[in-house]
Amino acid sequence: MKDSTHDVKRREAKNEHARDNQLYSIGAAARVAGFHPQTLRWYEKKGLIKPIRTRGNARRYTAGDIELLSRIKTLSKRGMSLEAVRLVLSLEKERQMLYELVDALRREVSRLSSASDPSSPPLRPHRRSTRHSGSYETGAAASGG
Repeated sequence: MKDSTHDVKRREAKNEHARDNQLYSIGAAARVAGFHPQTLRWYEKKGLIKPIRTRGNARRYTAGDIELLSRIKTLSKRGMSLEAVRLVLSLEKERQMLYELVDALRREVSRLSSASDPSSPPLRPHRRSTRHSGSYETGAAASGG
């Protein structure tokens, strides 16, 4: 019997969840990320990555760690020193935290605005891009009104 679209999507979501929760040994993580295991140890020593440790003190890497290793590789291939890579990663993390803070503040402003004046236009959602304009517009300003 053929699976329904719903069954296929549910199975894909389950597989994605399992993949996101999968932990990799240092050898497997190094192989997936395209590094030598010693490089991962060195990156940990330099503070670029912090793998999970088991009770036996073995390193375990998440899918997020492997994505981070890929980002480190990309930046390194562009000629950046490890200190420059560390700075870029720190700035990217800080930027993401600021985006999340701005989004939370926008939701709070919108909630307070709608509670005090239901006729006021809602704030438009923030568009994330590689270039951040730093401005926010109300629905009326954005539509030219």
